[in-house]
Amino acid sequence: MLSGSKRLFIALWPDPDTRSRLAAIQAQLAHNPRLRHAKPVSIRNIHLTLHFLGDVAEANIARLESCLARVSAAPFSLAIDRWGYFPKAGVFWIGASNTPDAMTCLLEYTTACAAAVVENYRPQRFTPHVTLFRKARHPLEINQPVACEWAIDRFTLVSSRTHPEGAVYTVLGDWLLRQR
Repeated sequence: MLSGSKRLFIALWPDPDTRSRLAAIQAQLAHNPRLRHAKPVSIRNIHLTLHFLGDVAEANIARLESCLARVSAAPFSLAIDRWGYFPKAGVFWIGASNTPDAMTCLLEYTTACAAAVVENYRPQRFTPHVTLFRKARHPLEINQPVACEWAIDRFTLVSSRTHPEGAVYTVLGDWLLRQR
């Protein structure tokens, strides 16, 4: 991390009930023989990243927060209904087959904020997913259904610090979704 900066991302942060349901899915999937040796993501760190911003100068964080506070997007429901695997990263995830229109709108507004404030920001291809395991081998088949309905009414700006024992995430800002 650069001096005078924070490593940031914009995310959907689960409410306690949704976090509990996602944790239950993670616990069930941990019994898959090909995931037993994978490293489960800490329950407190489970989230859905909208944008990874990287190192953001502390002088720009207030501007970013101000821009994010003006985002106008409706609350929505996200159906977590499938699993996936990113082989290069060794990441096993669960996610949504469909991106609701309101989520697409939220992505557009938050992309505009990131592009306006974060130097050299380049949006990545978006796959709505929640990472459950790292250092995973491809699980081949998951025979149990993955199903969780997530009512999303807010989004967050999160700071990430990596330590030998794992990442520590701190929510810096939290904004309710609403249409103006």
